[in-house]
Amino acid sequence: MIFKELKLYFKKYKVITVMIYLQVTLILLLLGSFLYFMDSLKYEENGLKETYEGKALYQLIDNYVNEDEEILMNSDNSLEIVKNYYNNLNSSKNFQYLNINNQAIGLINHNIDDIFKYGYELGQIPEMNNSNITPIKSIQINRQAFDFFKIDISDGVSFSQDDFKFNDNFIPVILGNSYKDIYKIGDILPIEYYLTKFNAKVIGFAKSDSKVLLNRNMEEYLDRYMIIPQIDFDNPTNKTEYEFQKIVYLVRSNGYICVNNTAEDIQNMMLDIKLISEKTGFDKYLFIGYNPHLNQYNNLLSIIKENQNLIKTILSLITIFSIFILILVILLQNKRRHSYFAIHYMQGSTLSQIILQQYLEIFIIFILAYITYFIILNNIFFIGNSKIHIILFLFIIFLNLILTVFSVKQIVANSIYKFLAVNETEEN
Repeated sequence: MIFKELKLYFKKYKVITVMIYLQVTLILLLLGSFLYFMDSLKYEENGLKETYEGKALYQLIDNYVNEDEEILMNSDNSLEIVKNYYNNLNSSKNFQYLNINNQAIGLINHNIDDIFKYGYELGQIPEMNNSNITPIKSIQINRQAFDFFKIDISDGVSFSQDDFKFNDNFIPVILGNSYKDIYKIGDILPIEYYLTKFNAKVIGFAKSDSKVLLNRNMEEYLDRYMIIPQIDFDNPTNKTEYEFQKIVYLVRSNGYICVNNTAEDIQNMMLDIKLISEKTGFDKYLFIGYNPHLNQYNNLLSIIKENQNLIKTILSLITIFSIFILILVILLQNKRRHSYFAIHYMQGSTLSQIILQQYLEIFIIFILAYITYFIILNNIFFIGNSKIHIILFLFIIFLNLILTVFSVKQIVANSIYKFLAVNETEEN
C-alpha cells in the first residue's frame, strides 16, 4: 500500500520532486567539494610543517662567472675540483645538501603529448637540432633531496643506494604519475643528457602530487616529470666523458643547504662549507639570502589557515540556508496535502504508516541525489574519496530524519486534527 502511494506521489508532484532532487544534489556537490578542499589544505599544512618547520634553508650557488668560470673549467684539475666539492657537500654530517637540477632531457624517438615537454606551461618549448629528440621536463636529484621530500612510489620501486652509482647498461628513472598511461615498469627509454646518450629504465611511478622545492618556487609538482638520480660517475676514460662530467658536477655545485634553525647548527654549517671550499679549491661560492623560503612557508601557512576559516564560514552558511529552504519547501508541500493525510488517517492509517511514507518520500529523493553526486564527484571532478562519501551519506540520513520530524509534526498538528475539526463544525 505504501509503495503504491509513493508511486502516486512522485507521479503527481513531478516538478517539486525534481526541484528537491536538484537542490540536494547541488548541496552535496558543494559540501563534497568544500570537504575535499579542506582535506587538501590540511594535508598541505601538515606536509609543509613536516618538511620545513624548524629548518633553515640557504641557497648555495657557485660564483664562477665569465673569466673565472673559464679559468676553472680550463684548468688541468677542474674535474677533480668540482667533483670533490660536490661529493664533500653531499656527504657532510653538519647539514643536508639538497641538490635538484631542473632542465630539459631529450627523449629520443618517442612522440609525447605537449604537457610533458619542457617549457610547456610558459609556452616556450625549446627547439631541438634533431627532430627525433623531444625536450621533456626532468629533474636530477641527489639522494638527500629525494629522501628529504619523501617522494613516495605508487607503482614499481623507489631508488636504492646503488641507483646513485654508475651503471653501464642504463640509468634508473622514476616517472611522474601522469606517465602511467604511456609507459610501464621496465620500459627502456633512450635519452639525451647534456648531449650524451643514455638508456633510461623505468623502475617506478611517483605518487600523484609528489613535490619538491624547485628553483624559487616553494614547491613543484612532479606528475609530468622524469626523475633521474644524480649518479656518481666513474673516472672518465676519454675526453668526451671528461668534458661531460665537468659540466654535470659544476651544475651540481648549486643547491640548497638545510640545517636545524639554531645558531650553533648554522654556525657549524657555515664553517663546514668554508673548510670544504678550502680543501677542494672551490673557493668561489655565495649564499643567496637567509632562509630564502622561510617567509614563503610562513605566509603560505597563514593563507591556509585563513582559507580554512573562510571555507568553514561559507560552508556553514550554505548548509544552514539550504536546509532552511528544504524544510520550507517540504512544509509548504505538505500544507497543500492536509486533506490527503487527513483522509488516510480517517481511513485507518496509523501514525507510524504516515511517518514511514513521509520518510520514504524524502529518502528516495535524497538517495537519487546522493548517487548523482557520487558519480559526478568521482568520475567528472575526480576528487571523491571514501571519507567524504561516508560523511555526506550520514549527513543526508540525519537531514532526512530532521525533515521527516518537521514534516510529520506539521501533518499531525495541522493536517489531521484541524481538518477533522473543520469537518465536524460544518456537520453541526
